[in-house]
Amino acid sequence: MIISEVVELTKLTKKAIRYYESVELIKSSVLANGYRDYSKEIVEKLRIIKNLRELSFSIDEIKEAFKDEVSLINSLSLKAKQLELNKDILSNQIDIINNIVNNNLKITDIDNFENNINKVNGKNSLKIGTLLQKVFPGDFGQIISAAYSPFLNETILSSKQKETFESLVIELDNIDQITIPEELLLWARNHNNEEAIKYNFNRMKSEYSDDYDEFSEKKKNLIKEYLENSNEKTKFYTNLDLITFLSKEGSPVIEILGKYLPLLSKTYEQFYLKQERFLKENDELINKLNK
Repeated sequence: MIISEVVELTKLTKKAIRYYESVELIKSSVLANGYRDYSKEIVEKLRIIKNLRELSFSIDEIKEAFKDEVSLINSLSLKAKQLELNKDILSNQIDIINNIVNNNLKITDIDNFENNINKVNGKNSLKIGTLLQKVFPGDFGQIISAAYSPFLNETILSSKQKETFESLVIELDNIDQITIPEELLLWARNHNNEEAIKYNFNRMKSEYSDDYDEFSEKKKNLIKEYLENSNEKTKFYTNLDLITFLSKEGSPVIEILGKYLPLLSKTYEQFYLKQERFLKENDELINKLNK
């Protein structure tokens, strides 16, 4: 079957499926017409991968779990012990894993395994940034989360927000792949931990509560400082570097997030209105930034 059919069956994004293939968790074949062909077995494996990722398994841990049934149970037991360290935050995942281990549930019984996860996860709402990195594992999710981290610490609660998020994911999943410079990617990875995201959220929330004149002045100074230092051989990267890169190389990303993120994040909505006005009033400065 082709990738669009796999997306429908697994509820994974195309980018996630391609990522799992790039790290050799799955391997498709290539048809005569050049399209990749995914077997029923691959679909079942992807569903298992999705479930294990819901339980915070890393790629290496999943590879270990796939060796055999004994390895799987050992991996689940080890993961339960690791999660005990953060029980207050991850108690729901621990309960699922212990239930699977204690009742000798087979991971190949996908529906039963999935129902256990959904039953607990359905009670909990997740932050926008966490959800984005779940549906877009790998570089793409990392770069978006780091670039927009101050606005992704809010939680999706309403059914309307869930629908909006689903539309955001569909449109992002259908844009072309973006080649991300290694130095920016390294910066993104280092600034995607919970502590850094929380810090950025609190800092930016305060900044964007300024009235427009204060906002505009800070923004001009930030861009001017960035332009003055952007040619240095050694520099500290910032969110502005990522946004500038996406503006040049991944403009559809900027457009799609500009379309949906104001509906998901109150912080971004406040920023977006000021940003739109700022862009209209500072064409010359923005043109310098985009060169």
